[in-house]
Amino acid sequence: MNTPQVDERRIRQLVELSTQALAGGRTQDADRLLRQAQAEAPRHPLVVTETSRRLLLSGNAAGAHQLLTQALAADPSQLSLWLNLAAALRGLGRPEEEMAALNKVLAGEPRNMRALLQKASLQELQGQPRAAAMTFRYALQMIPPGFDPPPPLQPILQQAKAVVDANDRALEVFLEERLRDLRAQYPGEP
Repeated sequence: MNTPQVDERRIRQLVELSTQALAGGRTQDADRLLRQAQAEAPRHPLVVTETSRRLLLSGNAAGAHQLLTQALAADPSQLSLWLNLAAALRGLGRPEEEMAALNKVLAGEPRNMRALLQKASLQELQGQPRAAAMTFRYALQMIPPGFDPPPPLQPILQQAKAVVDANDRALEVFLEERLRDLRAQYPGEP
């Protein structure tokens, strides 16, 4: 059985226009463009990614999870789908599965900023401040000097920096306590 040929460029354009319309507050246009992409290529990774993102934005983590699980069963190589699945799993309160999905993304794209930030956030939620600080530090090191993050990213990056700074201070206190007796024993020595 032949499957219909998908015009990759057209689907990409429809999804991009839909995303731009949504960002511009033109919800009806955004929905119309996404429905058009869904009608032409319902299983296309970009269409599934955008549809699941919209479900997540509307608070429907279960619907996004169902859609993404079906899409990944058909094509588990799509890392963008795994990343959205991790977000759906966060919404469903399933941290172990969320971490597994994030690790899948990072195995394929070790420098995926969104996956790193979400992983660090999850580590923080799981009471692993040092692991979170290490992951946040790695993500922050990838940001070029002078980069002006978009407004939605600013609070996340501020939180990342705060976690890294708190971890650095905790390490300083730990080392200072360990070295106090040694310094007392050898005063004036560098």
